[in-house]
Formats: sequence, C-alpha cells, structure tokens
Amino acid sequence: ERRGGYCYELNGLFALLLRRLGYAVDLVSARVAMADGGLTDDFDHLALVVTSPDLVDALPAEAVLADVGFGEGFVEPLPLVDGYERRERGLTVGLARRGGLWVSRERRDGEDWHDRFVFSCAPHPLDDFAERNEWQQTSPDSHFTRSRLASLLTPTGRVTLSGNRLITTTQDRRDEAELADEAALRDALADHFGIVLAAF
Repeated sequence: ERRGGYCYELNGLFALLLRRLGYAVDLVSARVAMADGGLTDDFDHLALVVTSPDLVDALPAEAVLADVGFGEGFVEPLPLVDGYERRERGLTVGLARRGGLWVSRERRDGEDWHDRFVFSCAPHPLDDFAERNEWQQTSPDSHFTRSRLASLLTPTGRVTLSGNRLITTTQDRRDEAELADEAALRDALADHFGIVLAAF
C-alpha cells in the first residue's frame, strides 16, 4: 500500500529479516535528543544492535548499530566502537560513549557534533515498545500526530517532507522549499514518494 512506516514497524521487520539471515539481533530502546538539550522518554525510538563474528572481517567490531527507521539518520551500520566516525552522504556520522550509554551523533562540515539519540545495548522484546508505539500514534503531543512526515532514501541522498517543508539532501548540499498549499503537498507526496492521496 506504499504507506511506509516508522521505527517500530521498519526496524521490527528488519530485525526479522536479519535473524532469518543468521544474525543475532537485539531490539534496543533509544531516547531521541531534543533541540533544548533534553531527551525524550524511554522506548521513544526502536533501534537494532546486530552481532555476528562475520562482521569483524569488514568492520572494527563484532556488533553494530543498525537503524532503518530514523528518518534522516545514518545509512550504513555503525560499529559499536567509542569515538567511531565516518563520512556518509555529506555528513560525518558516529558513535560515542557517554555516562555508560551510547550516543548516535552527526556533524555537518564546520559545525559541532549533534546528538541524534541515546541508547543502551540492553535487549527488549517488541512488546516493551507497545505502549510508546500507541502513544506516538494517538497522543496530541506526539510529533507524528502534529505534523506531516515522510522521508525516503534516494540513490544520491534523501528527500524528506516535514510539515510544509520539502527537504532534498544530496552529498554536501541541503535544499529546503516551503510548499505553498495542500495541492503542492499532494504533488510532492506523489512526485517524490509515490504516495497518491485524495484531497485532505
């Protein structure tokens, strides 16, 4: 139905796939970093810690952070190594240890590090995320009920619809355009995401 999904759905399904392929996968709870420096509640984001001895042949660790459900997040898995960083699609992305927790972070050229989310490697069953998942879908305080959001990885970067802004990222360039009206929003959804909606 081309409806997409968010972290609980996308990373939940990705975990099933990885397990079928023979990887050990833990669902981990993450708290998202807010603009005011605070963190959201536990279970606000679901990420994956993937473990396999085979990984050490290609990466500097047996375990990696994998995440296909964080919007404009990293693309390739991040090895669980304190201070690890690499260039990816115009950003530097990495992990750091802080206060016994892991921090997923990113940095644009000429800027300071920006925390994305904080997590521990403690494993959780999917049911542990159910209450927060329900809250994300129904609470008037949830980002997902207050604003339109769609994000799609492209061969050259990413395209994101956030509220009335269309954001296109390609390597070291980020362009934002304000969409004038509902018709422009529908056109953007159809043209960039393949989502065709009736008038809303």
